[in-house]
Amino acid sequence: MFCLHLAADSWLIPMLSLVVAVHLAIGTRSDGHQRPLCHDSFRALEECLGHDHSRLQTSCRQHDALLHDCLKQEWKSLDSAGAYAKPPNAFNRLKPCRHGLMLYNPLDWYIGRSLEVYGEWAEKKVKLWALFIQEGDVSIDVGAHVGTLTLPLAKLVGVSGRVLAFEPFSPSFTALAANVGLNSLENVELQRKVLAHKTGRMQMNRGILAFQQHDFFNYGSMDFHGLDISDLDSAVKGHGTSTSLWDNYEVMKLDSLALPRLDFLKVDAEEMEPEVLKGAQKLLGEFKPLIFVEYRNPKQRKSKLLQFMKKMHYECVLVRLPIFNEQNFRMHQEDIWNSGRGSIVNFNLFCKSTRRDYPHLGDVSVLFTSSVETDVAGLRSTPLPDPFEVM
Repeated sequence: MFCLHLAADSWLIPMLSLVVAVHLAIGTRSDGHQRPLCHDSFRALEECLGHDHSRLQTSCRQHDALLHDCLKQEWKSLDSAGAYAKPPNAFNRLKPCRHGLMLYNPLDWYIGRSLEVYGEWAEKKVKLWALFIQEGDVSIDVGAHVGTLTLPLAKLVGVSGRVLAFEPFSPSFTALAANVGLNSLENVELQRKVLAHKTGRMQMNRGILAFQQHDFFNYGSMDFHGLDISDLDSAVKGHGTSTSLWDNYEVMKLDSLALPRLDFLKVDAEEMEPEVLKGAQKLLGEFKPLIFVEYRNPKQRKSKLLQFMKKMHYECVLVRLPIFNEQNFRMHQEDIWNSGRGSIVNFNLFCKSTRRDYPHLGDVSVLFTSSVETDVAGLRSTPLPDPFEVM
């Protein structure tokens, strides 16, 4: 609480009014952070869904309608400061985040919502990487989405390092390119391509997608796994007279890259992880980088991914990382993904070659020495839920 003596300085009155108006317009909290966009409406919908998106158009339809009514009223500007008016069909929002200024879709159920509420995504993963990624490293980010991990990777490798980021889905790629440009990252190279075990082309009909950019959806879950890979020079055939709804994606192998070195490879390819790694056999054999790959089903008995890693002389440990970070950038203490059944975690395989020493791993090497066998052949896991507790 404070007061100003304005008798002699009447010019302060309109200035103070302006400050108050801006304060109210952007919804700044008492701790200096802006409140999340339509947060109560988002929370009501999230609690109704309970991680089951199929309920969106059934039992949670009314909550979804109320959310969109709120967005019409509250989402008036492209940026959180209210400097740029939001065009009628815009679906992206600009906001300062932990690793830089970021453009994202707040209707993205996980990553966009995390950037809106917390100003970060998967920060515990970044903190783990920071323990072993070094300045000057060459890293590859497969499945970069809008750059939530690309940006911190670029910081970790420094100006003498390099990050190659791959994201095929067009709306995500455009936001990724914007975020790299907004933060003037000259050490990042972007590629809008699908990565697989062979080269070619994929074709996707946008009309069959289960969502539009104004829907509440997990945009990071774009799955190219079930699409056929055709020859590069093949044309769209048999799809009627119009091809305006068809997107063409070039497919390449990581082995097509001419790299002087490769130190770290992150793969989040929505069930295409085995294909991505099979297309990188030459790079893995030559450089033996550390690998961090999303692992969706740790209880799967026969894992093609584990079998391939063993063939390539890699050992892996299952790392479970909570998505919610108590020390998040905006210090928002509510776990928005906890619907009463516990907070969700992200399962990852952290892998290193058995044919190379990694002296720079330091304390992180304890994750391999302390890991225990699981019920799945060839899979070991850290004995505690959070790897930082082990270290």
